[in-house]
This record gives sequence, structure tokens and C-alpha cells, in this order.
Amino acid sequence: MISRHKKFQNKNPKIMKSNYTLPIMMGLLLAACGSLHGRDAKLGVSIGGVNYSDQPITYALSDPNNPASVGGEPVDPFAAGGLVCCFRLPETWQPGIKVRVQIFDTNRKEVKDDIVDLPPYVDGKPGQLWAVYHQDGSTEVFSSEYGPPHAKWPARVKGWPVPTVEYRRKLWERDLESMKSDVRNAQQLLHELKEAPAERLKESWEFDQRYREKEIKQFSGPTDPAYKGYLQNRYEQYLEMSRKDVDGWMRRKP
Repeated sequence: MISRHKKFQNKNPKIMKSNYTLPIMMGLLLAACGSLHGRDAKLGVSIGGVNYSDQPITYALSDPNNPASVGGEPVDPFAAGGLVCCFRLPETWQPGIKVRVQIFDTNRKEVKDDIVDLPPYVDGKPGQLWAVYHQDGSTEVFSSEYGPPHAKWPARVKGWPVPTVEYRRKLWERDLESMKSDVRNAQQLLHELKEAPAERLKESWEFDQRYREKEIKQFSGPTDPAYKGYLQNRYEQYLEMSRKDVDGWMRRKP
């Protein structure tokens, strides 16, 4: 019945974990891809995506001459995906290498489908095949062993994606509304306990029997006056904490 709002935290466990596992994962992926295609004149490289826009996307990269060679994944706004295996590239760059890049929105509607020429490899060596999506809807596709933090990252935007103030404010407003909803919910519960106590006590008792069985063992039932006092205190605490959440969040407006 009562759900405490969890504050938005600008932390992504997946990204934090990847700080430790990325080098190992990349090595394993490249080794696996290479072993798959070692008999060919091409190398297997991993695929990655970077989203510099405020819209969630799903990207897909493929070889136009091999439609079955599709790799990609969803990427959140102002975020980067993981490593996907694999794409085959010549060991030495040559003109005419084509890559099909497709971009889909959250409804899986295709918003872009281009076949582009792959530019020369950075430092002349085939690296991860990157799909980069920008705020204006344009894309970049290139092969580089250097990621966004590196000085040789070839995309026109340098570094990892950084959320804009407008986007951070949008998330802030979303979370603020959720916190205000908690305040309204607590006020409604207190109102019902005062104006329609029998109905509120019965509904709360049924809920607590399912989810707070140990807490209510001390009470004989929904008509126990002590149970009503227990609910009154619980709802008041809920309201107080929800109001503090709103006040604290207001001070953190981007």
C-alpha cells in the first residue's frame, strides 16, 4: 500500500561494472570473433553504440552483402551500449567498405536506414565498429580501437555523452511528480482513515496480513483501536518523509 519513492541516482550499475570487465570482455569477444573468421581474409571485430541524443534508440549494423550479419542493441539517451559480436572487416582498410546502419525508436519503428562508406581505420588498424547517433538525427559509423574518452576518438563529439540541462530537468520533473504523488497518497490515506475508518481499516488489514504479517501480530484485527493508532502513525510518517523528499528534490533542480 505504501511505497517509498527511491530517489533518482545518476548511477548505472551496468556501466560501473563494465569499468572492470570491459578489457576482459573485449579481449574475449575479439578472440571469439577472430576464431570464427580466422580462415577468411577478414577479421572479426566487436560492435558498439554511443547515443549523444536525448531519445532512446536501438541501432543495428550489418554488411549489405550479408543481411544475416546484423549486430546491435538498445542504447539509452546520453549513454553507450556494451559490446556485441561480431562484424567482419578487412585487415587493411580499402575504399568501398560498406556498412548498413539502421536506427529504431522505442516502438521499434525504423527512423533511419542508410548504407554508408566506412572511413579509413584510425591508425590504420581495424578496431571496434562503432555506431554513433547524434541529437540532430545524424549518424557516424567508423572502426576504431579507441573509445570516447581517448584523444583519438574520431567522432565529431568528444568524450562520453553528457546529458543536457534540458534532459536532466526533464528527469528531475518526472521524479518530482512521483514524489508529489507520494504526498497526495499519504494525505488521501489519512483522509480516508478519518472520514471512512471502517473501510480504510478493513482494506489496510487485508493488505497488512499479506505483506506485514509480523508487524500486525500484536493486533487482534481491523477493529482493534491500537491498530487504528498504528495506521495513523504510519501514514503520518509516510506524509512527513514524502514532504521531505519533495523539499530536498526542489533544492536539486538542474
